[in-house]
Amino acid sequence: MYVCGTTLTNGGDAFLLKFDATGNLVWQRTWGSSESEGSNAVATAADGSVYIAGISRNNTLQTADLVVVKFDSAGNLIWQKASAGMAGFEALAVAPDGSVYAAGTRFRPGGVAEFDVVVLKLNSAGTRLWERIYSAGEVVDPRAGMVVAADGSVVLAGAIQAPKSGIVDIAALLIKLDANGNLVFDRQWGGKSGDAGAGVALAPAPDGSIYIAGASDSFGVGEMRSSSMWQRMGKPRTP
Repeated sequence: MYVCGTTLTNGGDAFLLKFDATGNLVWQRTWGSSESEGSNAVATAADGSVYIAGISRNNTLQTADLVVVKFDSAGNLIWQKASAGMAGFEALAVAPDGSVYAAGTRFRPGGVAEFDVVVLKLNSAGTRLWERIYSAGEVVDPRAGMVVAADGSVVLAGAIQAPKSGIVDIAALLIKLDANGNLVFDRQWGGKSGDAGAGVALAPAPDGSIYIAGASDSFGVGEMRSSSMWQRMGKPRTP
């Protein structure tokens, strides 16, 4: 079992804890610099290696990078990679073939307080295979995380803020990309009072159903609404 997070010392460092099956601490590691780092997502690979994703902030330059850090099963640092210009909401998943997917938000070029989702695919050696940017509404983010299917397709869930009748509303967001980063579909779900995804899961093949859990201020306890409330929006682009 692995737990990641952010320390309160040294301006903030990313930490990773490994526990055995009975809850005993096996090892602990921190990762960071004299600036501010933190980790918000953790994933493991079939070979026992473990990855964390988070943000590294340069408080002097007022910049932030999405970082992906790989450790082996003994806690040794294998590699670290960064993507510049990020803003938060990190997500992480490892495919059956060992490919690593990471996502976060990035300031939209030319926008004012507008953010896009950035998705990266790396191989197990840390080489970047592709980067995709998903843009829709005013703000999109992968706050609910991401999962990878057996075929390498990746599903992200989170939230979208977009104007509706002059009001900027928030709705749950679902994005699916194929193994090459092409958009397969995107959907949003919500009502009039604000809704957002908080978790996503994928049923094993051959089912492949996608499940999202989250919070809704639009619908009362026990209420359900038709899938017609899912709508297409946005498109990915290669930077």
